[in-house]
Amino acid sequence: MTAGQAVRAGFRALKDAPLPSLGALAAAALAVLAGAVATRAARGELERAIVEGEPVHAASALAIVLAGVTFAALLVEIARAVALAAFGGSQHPFTDGLRRTPAMIAIAAVEWVVEGTLLGGALLALGRASLHAIDLAHPARAAAVATLCLAPPLLLALATFVAARIAMTLAARGLPPGAALVHGYDTTLRRFPSLVRLAVRLLLMTLPLTALAPFVPAPLAAVCAALATLWGYAALSAFVGPVDEEAR
Repeated sequence: MTAGQAVRAGFRALKDAPLPSLGALAAAALAVLAGAVATRAARGELERAIVEGEPVHAASALAIVLAGVTFAALLVEIARAVALAAFGGSQHPFTDGLRRTPAMIAIAAVEWVVEGTLLGGALLALGRASLHAIDLAHPARAAAVATLCLAPPLLLALATFVAARIAMTLAARGLPPGAALVHGYDTTLRRFPSLVRLAVRLLLMTLPLTALAPFVPAPLAAVCAALATLWGYAALSAFVGPVDEEAR
């Protein structure tokens, strides 16, 4: 399947699964509202901590923020899993999405660890090189050091990001997280040019949504971003295509 065909198939998938798609959009708006409520409550607790000098209120503010972020993230993850299950052809997307949410969270956790380690190591190496190995007064040498330190881990981090997105579409179909990640890396390495073309087409097609988001209230901006993201996942799911039953 070409990039253009995948984008069109993703749009059709959104129309063919209206309830899961609308649920994901509503979840994005509710997550923003929950974050706003948690932020307001935490601000009140912080003000009380400053006025009264009681550390317990600061701890309460931190707990409120953590609870709000956890609720919002879990809500979005569940809604995304349900939508991806529907895009993958599930006959029972709501129950399948709920059952497959832990697998998608596991994939996200692996992705964050890998990307964080790569980027953190690159920044540490760049800092050490700038202090001990190279005189940064010479722009050409500074650029060479930055390229050598950042290019390899950034490429690996980009590959991990793409592979994780593919793995999530596969986990929503029922693949275990490990097998989904293996398929994600395999597809990324074999079809990277096609994935780049798909990303460019999606960016162009969703540009009105992303351009509108900064000029509307936060809940509507979240809906615009969620719609663009859902379209991308639906197109990616169509692009990946069916998976062998042996992988399950």
